[in-house]
Amino acid sequence: MGDPARLQAARLSGDADQHDERAQRLIPGQPLTEHEVESGYTEWAPRYDGPNPAIAAEQPIVHRMLEAVAPGVALDAACGTGRHAAKLAELGHRVIGVDTTNAMLDVAREKVPEAEFRVGRLEALPVDDASVDVLTCTLALTHVEQLGPLEDLRRVSARLFSGELLVSVVGDPVGL
Repeated sequence: MGDPARLQAARLSGDADQHDERAQRLIPGQPLTEHEVESGYTEWAPRYDGPNPAIAAEQPIVHRMLEAVAPGVALDAACGTGRHAAKLAELGHRVIGVDTTNAMLDVAREKVPEAEFRVGRLEALPVDDASVDVLTCTLALTHVEQLGPLEDLRRVSARLFSGELLVSVVGDPVGL
């Protein structure tokens, strides 16, 4: 059958090759520049919201889901520019947004001044235990090398499991 670690490495290498090929088809002739997550999002922050095919595919679905949830304390983990924080605030939630990138948080603060935004990582959220009623985390877990250490999502959302909503979109909804 083969060594599982080698098979995993081969799969990841193939995924990267496919990603590069798909990106070149979408943006022919444009050089691809690889960035570390935080520096890449710092550069991308001013124009992240659009046009962005990942957001176009993901946001309408997530917003429809959020419309079905009663207002409460909402955490938008890895909130980026505050797209979901804005919708949550519009729906009457008290919103806390957490992200690692100050440039993304600057956009979010301008977009949703009534929300509270904090610098933090998914693995160590600066949020009290069992303090949120609704948790969103979208288009972010793809940047987390191992999902196991994300125990913090459960820690802060312990009261969610009485029937509220957790939204997490892993990966890229448009196949990049």
